[in-house]
Amino acid sequence: MLTEKKVRHFLENTLDGESTSLKLIREKIEALGLEHEEVFPSQIAFFKTLCLGAGVQEILELGTFLGYSTAGFAEYLKDTGSNGHIITVELDEKRAIEATRSLEAIGLDKYVTFLVGDASTVCQELSTKKKKFDLVFLDVFEECYPGLYHLCVELLKPQGLLIIDNVLMPTVDGWVSGRNVIEPNDDKLLKSLRELIDLAASDPKVSSSILPLGSGLLICSKLMK
Repeated sequence: MLTEKKVRHFLENTLDGESTSLKLIREKIEALGLEHEEVFPSQIAFFKTLCLGAGVQEILELGTFLGYSTAGFAEYLKDTGSNGHIITVELDEKRAIEATRSLEAIGLDKYVTFLVGDASTVCQELSTKKKKFDLVFLDVFEECYPGLYHLCVELLKPQGLLIIDNVLMPTVDGWVSGRNVIEPNDDKLLKSLRELIDLAASDPKVSSSILPLGSGLLICSKLMK
């Protein structure tokens, strides 16, 4: 019988999208015991496929963490010979420095501008500068998602993509406790996730869907109008 556990195992061991360089970063994250705070290899494979199909060039990442997803996007730019670029934002300066070192070590730092700061503040600054992106990847503390949603949509080009991680369950704890947005729960963090999903579902500016990869990915495509 096909079960969720079997599907997840198959995805993570078949469509992993993980190069030797990415594996080095993931192993460093696992050694720190922080593997559930980072995206899964299967998600990296999905990101690369999605970027290729959409011809993504300019990327904004909110939540660098230790640079694993950043490296995945940078590899896509390198492998496609793109002149595109990534702006990645991390609130924790130590993590941003570690991510920078990791990408320097594998020769992908030239595709990335690393910023240390609050995601909301940076988004507002980028909006003031009329900056637009083909793809925005949102992966910060989940309670911040509702407040960041409209800022992210505003920063998208027409037909641009917004990808938000961990929308079905909170990072780390969801995998341990089983807390999720599907089953009734008054948890404050889960309410934020449900509010985010409702925002996307009712937003006339986007077409949205949820993919159950990792802890759940919300994918929004900005309409032309």
